[in-house]
Amino acid sequence: MKRNWMLAAVVCLASAVTASAYEINWSTPDAGGVSSRIGYELHGAIGQSDAGTLSAAGYTLNGGFITTNAAASVQPPCAGDTNGDDMVDLSDLALLLSVFGSCEGDMQYVPAADFDNTGCVELGDLALLLSVFGANCQ
Repeated sequence: MKRNWMLAAVVCLASAVTASAYEINWSTPDAGGVSSRIGYELHGAIGQSDAGTLSAAGYTLNGGFITTNAAASVQPPCAGDTNGDDMVDLSDLALLLSVFGSCEGDMQYVPAADFDNTGCVELGDLALLLSVFGANCQ
């Protein structure tokens, strides 16, 4: 009987206790993105509190809201150097030939091989690479 009385008291006291409500409000501006191999390309949005220009080691990112042309792009430091190793050699030629004929939107398109920025890797890009073949970009 004494045990039942204790149990009833605990249940009554427990129902009288209320917890404080804690609330944490926060948000993060999320954005999607696109990345590309070899020639670095980034598409995305940066939250207003972080909007601005960031740059270091030759790379620049202009932040802001997504527009149809919101992009930061970094091309190799010298024309013909598709892989960024500061030399125009067979590996650059091989990469260009492997994506020859591709255009923006194609899976195999590599912006770093589009030296004349026409949106397609074509004869003009091949001619430019061959004209500087063997160059050291440093």
